[in-house]
Amino acid sequence: MVRLQRYYLEEYEKASVEQCKNCWAVNLCNMCYAACYRENGIDIEAKNELCTYQKDQLKGELIMYHQVLETNPELLEHIQDIEII
Repeated sequence: MVRLQRYYLEEYEKASVEQCKNCWAVNLCNMCYAACYRENGIDIEAKNELCTYQKDQLKGELIMYHQVLETNPELLEHIQDIEII
């Protein structure tokens, strides 16, 4: 168990903490660390590509949210009432 934790979690944390702690999207990020691993361990280039993609997606979603908020705030009120089962 300790070897697995060291290999997966600690290696990812060591490779990511500096980059992630200063990222504007850190609290919105849902990137899975497992997507950054290859046969030989963490692939930092793949992580950086996924990170860039994730931030671009979040930026687009935030822009869309604020556009709706400015042009049709009633729509957001309606969306809040939707229950997802």
